Amino acid sequence: MHSGNDVAFEPLQTADLAVDVEYDPEADAYRTDFDPAERSTSEAVVEAVAAATRTDVLSLPPLHSVVDADALDGLFAAIPGERLRFGRTAFEYAGCAISVSGSGDLLVEVDGTVEDV
Repeated sequence: MHSGNDVAFEPLQTADLAVDVEYDPEADAYRTDFDPAERSTSEAVVEAVAAATRTDVLSLPPLHSVVDADALDGLFAAIPGERLRFGRTAFEYAGCAISVSGSGDLLVEVDGTVEDV
């Protein structure tokens, strides 16, 4: 769980992160959003966890060690001519509880479990 009083912070500068993550005190978690039509869900998850934990992406364990990254990407990938996909999935990665939706909402709870999201 987050124990600081900061409301938001900038992503790490040690890696080329393309996500802006903000702390949400009501959820006690970090939030970001991404466009599934422009980037993969797996990239967004890894970068959001790196920013939320202030860890270089190269220091994180491989995402495929906990979830099938291709399946995750396919679950919410945009299909030309179709609307965004709906749904939500949750899993644990690098000591964080992750919740991601087809609309691109991503929640990272540091030191959380799936039951928390």
